[in-house]
Amino acid sequence: MLRSVWPAGIRQLDAIFITHPETEHLAGLDDVQRRFGPVPVFGPVGAVIPGAVALQEGSRLKLGMFEVETLATPGHAEAHNCYVVRAAGAPAGRSVLISGDILFAGSIGGAYFCSERLKRHVKRMLELPEETAVAPGHGPLTTIKNERTFNPFVI
Repeated sequence: MLRSVWPAGIRQLDAIFITHPETEHLAGLDDVQRRFGPVPVFGPVGAVIPGAVALQEGSRLKLGMFEVETLATPGHAEAHNCYVVRAAGAPAGRSVLISGDILFAGSIGGAYFCSERLKRHVKRMLELPEETAVAPGHGPLTTIKNERTFNPFVI
């Protein structure tokens, strides 16, 4: 299934980052690992993800020209991370937030673990530079500026 939608130009992976251990976020992991061979997998502390290295708050990894910073963001799930990805040489504020199921375009995630923590982490994300692109676990891309301005759950 994943093979039919995978971009043809991506022929190599340096790492896989899992935001949280729900089926819709893990279902293609075995297929990706079969296709690309042994690739390091990273996920949140407390997540049961076979072979994954747990990353805690503030962990930073350099992969080629990218730096990935871990934000521990329990709320939607007890074990949930978001990742801020920055490219070397990119202007300040030009980063991508992989927000998992915490922040969506025009919405926020369900607080299946803790609504207070989820809300606290959403507010924390909104403190990122407004130029930050947001890649949620579901739905379209957005920006921090757009969510500050239009998201009814965070205004």
